[in-house]
Amino acid sequence: GEETTSSSSSSSAPSAPLQINYWTTLNEPWVFCFLGHTVGIHAPGLKSPEAGWTCARNSLLAHLAAAEEFEKVFGVGAEKNENEKNSPPLLSVNVPCQWAEPWDSDSESDRQLARTALDFDGMGIFADVLFKGQWPESVLNALSAARDSGLFVPPPTFSADESAGFLSHRPRYFALNFYTSYWAKPVVDNDEKEEEGVVIDPSTGVEVAFTKEQRRPDPSGGGKEISIGLPGAPAWLFATPWAMRSILNEINERYEPEEIVVTENGFATKAEQDAEEKEEEEQAAKGNEIFDDGDRVSFFQAYLASALAARTLDGVPLTGFCAWSLLDNFEWADGYSMRFGIVRVDFGTQQRTVKRSALWLRGFFSSSGGGRGREVEVE
Repeated sequence: GEETTSSSSSSSAPSAPLQINYWTTLNEPWVFCFLGHTVGIHAPGLKSPEAGWTCARNSLLAHLAAAEEFEKVFGVGAEKNENEKNSPPLLSVNVPCQWAEPWDSDSESDRQLARTALDFDGMGIFADVLFKGQWPESVLNALSAARDSGLFVPPPTFSADESAGFLSHRPRYFALNFYTSYWAKPVVDNDEKEEEGVVIDPSTGVEVAFTKEQRRPDPSGGGKEISIGLPGAPAWLFATPWAMRSILNEINERYEPEEIVVTENGFATKAEQDAEEKEEEEQAAKGNEIFDDGDRVSFFQAYLASALAARTLDGVPLTGFCAWSLLDNFEWADGYSMRFGIVRVDFGTQQRTVKRSALWLRGFFSSSGGGRGREVEVE
């Protein structure tokens, strides 16, 4: 109250302001640009490849403008100090990436195609500009082909001055939002000649030589399919923990960031989705007991083991991990139907119920600094 404030102000110095060491300007621009402006499943619901690419270009330039102001306020260039309070804050963009696995892992051409597929994801379209100053060559070629063929009129590529600006404000850390993976399946004109064909990528509207597949025929036959991982509640989400190590290594090799922070990783479980009404009734009767979300616990266990393998065995500079999300929340166009939270929310009463995944994460990160020095079993 007033009395406490008055006495403390005369007898002690004011406490130091809290320093925020990690900043981001934009969260998942690939999603709001291409799924919102080209595919149209998110706001603003446009279906225009030109609008999607214009959004991507403008979003990156907006980040650059913010980075320039950030430098004026905080300064840049100083080496990170072991004492974080004396370190300059770091600025980045939360880049959503999906891992592209080769359709045939024994095929060199398929492995190369999978790496090219990453160019058209959040990694290439956004991270290449942020860390290298320009879109990947494959993306530039695709945009040029779109213009020449009359598919749509792409926005201008980044000028020499703009590229130089990105290079001089290169992020000190890579902010990675990672959830899932797909197989990059080659498109062929003729199965016998295996000539490369092209299709229109539904997300970006440009011609590409691959399709993104998360299911494929079961090699044992019988007309069955296998999926790339355990399905989650959203149609796009499959648990692929092995890919966490792969994508962290790819980012480290491709961009050589000082740090990598996993800014989003989580799972909306089918079990929680499929039994929604029954679970709500049962949980209401239980009161504040722990909500059991075993699939989500398994997801975090496997993904974090893979991330630790990248750090401890491969030397990837992984310095942070953020689970998505603390609470069940409003998920883009899915609204409240997809539950990613480690704390369950009754949206009618706002009652919060801790899930088992929250307790597991608390134990994991409070034990040995989140796994420092642990032996990690890697398949």
